[in-house]
Amino acid sequence: QRAGRILADGAGTGFGGRTLCLWQRPLPSLPFDVSVMVKLDDESGAAGLIFGGDDRDRHYGFYPSGGKLRLTRFNGPDVYSWKILNEIATPHYRPGEWNALRVRVGKDGFQCFVNEQPVAEVKAPDYAGGTVGLAKFRDTSAEFKRFRVGSDLSVSRPPAEVVAGLQKAIAGFADRTSLDRKELDLLRQAPELSMLLLRERARELETQAARLRQMAQDVHHQRTLAELAAAVRGEDAKIDLLHAALLLAKLDNEELDVDLYRAEVDRLAGMVRQRLPKNASAEQRLAALSKFLFEERGFHGSRADYYSRNNSYLNEVIDDREGIPITLSVLFMELGRRLDLNIVGVGLPGHLMVRHEPAPGPAQIIDVFDGGKLLSTEQAAELVQRLTGQELEKRHLAAVDKKAILTRMLHNLINLAGREKDRDGMLRYLDAVLVIDPEAHDDRWARAVFRWQSGRREAAAEDCDWLLQHQPDGIDLDRVRELRRLLSK
Repeated sequence: QRAGRILADGAGTGFGGRTLCLWQRPLPSLPFDVSVMVKLDDESGAAGLIFGGDDRDRHYGFYPSGGKLRLTRFNGPDVYSWKILNEIATPHYRPGEWNALRVRVGKDGFQCFVNEQPVAEVKAPDYAGGTVGLAKFRDTSAEFKRFRVGSDLSVSRPPAEVVAGLQKAIAGFADRTSLDRKELDLLRQAPELSMLLLRERARELETQAARLRQMAQDVHHQRTLAELAAAVRGEDAKIDLLHAALLLAKLDNEELDVDLYRAEVDRLAGMVRQRLPKNASAEQRLAALSKFLFEERGFHGSRADYYSRNNSYLNEVIDDREGIPITLSVLFMELGRRLDLNIVGVGLPGHLMVRHEPAPGPAQIIDVFDGGKLLSTEQAAELVQRLTGQELEKRHLAAVDKKAILTRMLHNLINLAGREKDRDGMLRYLDAVLVIDPEAHDDRWARAVFRWQSGRREAAAEDCDWLLQHQPDGIDLDRVRELRRLLSK
């Protein structure tokens, strides 16, 4: 039976963020089994069996959650009265697939099985009652089928020698595209088991492949960080901003050809230079650059899809001719440098701009996001007020150094990854921030926390130790020590 059919025979109700579907028919005498097949659309959710219940909010639960299996005692209607008795990581649970849950309920306790493998047992439990059924938690999307209650729902397995023989044969199938008749006859001797073992072997190979892909990604990440470290080494004025900004994009795209895009920017600058008279003034060069980039080539600020990460990847901005203020500003600055223009970044709150600083001559603020619009200081102040509600301060008009621009680009990516709940992405960008600025203490603390949350305990401990050794201002060192103690357990 699917969940919809079960609901016809049960009673649905909700308690404390979980929805229950209770079995209404008489139960067999003890001992008996309750079982179901369940599949989660998202492994961060939770859904499965309940038993030992009292028709309300006290019962036991056995269900998958977070790629593991949980055995929980629900003593009341809210999370404060729930107690996780056991959380089991087992290779017998198959994330993203149908899994068979079974609980053997007896007078002296119960046993929990997943795919007919025992994973948990409780002896002499304090039963609340005899109700059984299904539960799903909060916004979990789950499918159920084959919900059953019976005296004995266990599924017998063939003799161990048959299983071993099938496993040995299947181990040699990985590089095969088809099977001969003899091999098919062998598998047909126990078709259900053969299909199970074939799928288990496929998962093993998929797991190995995923680990190897992750290793390759780790190598790419460390290589890119090393290239970034070399690119930002030394005096800020000597940093190749274009090269470094392209390396930030390469964090997420190992196929990115940095040299190709550097050559493209050189080509674009050359096209502008060809149009200029031999002794063109700085004003003429600036006007030619703005006309070429915004009017002829169509570069513009992204408004419909502003919060796409593509707008923070300089190669994508060059390809799509669309970006956010900071990436368009980097491109404008680098094109200007190739035309011997002195263009610097201006870190206005919420909206990075550029400023042309000719020598001699008056400086000019330029809003690259708005098609190269020329702004007075008063107009820039009005824009900042409209976008952020802040008053423009003198310090906001100071030229921003290249490392600060790169760090600001990375913080944009960190915020976007946070919106998308991409913790691995946030860690990649935090790694890059700390390559550029090892003294970014808040970012180091954030990385320590994210490393800990993602199970990278040794790396998290390294960040904690660094903070405790350097004791930077503005960091709550008591919280750092608390996390370090947790990591030592």
